[in-house]
Amino acid sequence: MKAKSRIALIDDDHDFLYMNRCVLEEQGFQVSCFSDPLVAIEAMNETTPDIIVTDLMMNKMTSGFTFLKMIRSDETLRSIPVIIVTAIGSKMGFDFSPRDETDLKAMGAQAYFSKPVDHAAFLSRIRELLVDSPQEKRR
Repeated sequence: MKAKSRIALIDDDHDFLYMNRCVLEEQGFQVSCFSDPLVAIEAMNETTPDIIVTDLMMNKMTSGFTFLKMIRSDETLRSIPVIIVTAIGSKMGFDFSPRDETDLKAMGAQAYFSKPVDHAAFLSRIRELLVDSPQEKRR
């Protein structure tokens, strides 16, 4: 029997974590939720996820970009696909959405969604990324 794909959700919005955990678990994923990015990194080094889903604006860090930089500099986590799901544009009034793959790469991510997330597109992108995920290929 194939193991469930593991997804780490990092966001300081507990409602977002709960709602998306339910959606992802209903689709058969194993989900770990974290409201603190530093706790998430520590846990992900113990149990490596197949995909990381993170916000850009969180309480305990000045920027989700800092979190992404930490992931990309971590030997264990650097090759894991990252999906950004954020409301930064509507909250800050700036357009942070990437225009192309080069922008996504500069952000340290493979996908970007604005909140509220379109769950059909979100799930579709997760499945696409899992096909190419180094962790998934090792199973």
